[in-house]
Amino acid sequence: MGETTKATGGALSGLGTIGFGIYGIGETHGYLNTTIFIIIAITGIYFTSQYLGSRKLRDAEIVYNPNEFFLVTFLCFVSIVGIYSCYSIYNNEKNIGESVANYAIAMVVAICVIAPCYFTYDIIKNRKDKIILRNTEIEITDNGTKLILQHENILHFTLDGRKITFTFKDKTNNSIDLSELNLNTKDTRKLDADLQKYILKKD
Repeated sequence: MGETTKATGGALSGLGTIGFGIYGIGETHGYLNTTIFIIIAITGIYFTSQYLGSRKLRDAEIVYNPNEFFLVTFLCFVSIVGIYSCYSIYNNEKNIGESVANYAIAMVVAICVIAPCYFTYDIIKNRKDKIILRNTEIEITDNGTKLILQHENILHFTLDGRKITFTFKDKTNNSIDLSELNLNTKDTRKLDADLQKYILKKD
């Protein structure tokens, strides 16, 4: 009973903190403006991360090397807006109260500053990752490590979500998370089609 009460109390406390945070943000920036920004931010991040393709034809090669500029720019924009929001909330502390202002600033910092900065770092860290499809081989670069797969050694491949697994004729396999190469949903679909049409017969 005691554990249940503590859990319920913790949940209510968490909801209260979120509620105060939303109240502080809404009272500072206006609820409509806040809603519009959230919709723009979510939509922009989703489309720039999922639908800006990276496939390029270069001589006899097909290169998948994402251009992270637009996504990183949008994430930086969100972070800048978040920092400005914190400043505005701080200046509005007298109207909304110190505690509410602290909750609101903490929420903005977590969602609009720390999270975008983390994703920006992760994207930039993988900016040199790429996949190159050639007539006789596949070159995969991940965090500076280059892997060359010869077509003649590959039995088949499977694609599950954004995880691709190559099975070799010696019965060994190698799995690669395409999201760690900054390849998005659109890239994954095109890579699947390229492998089936030009490189391998999919299992």
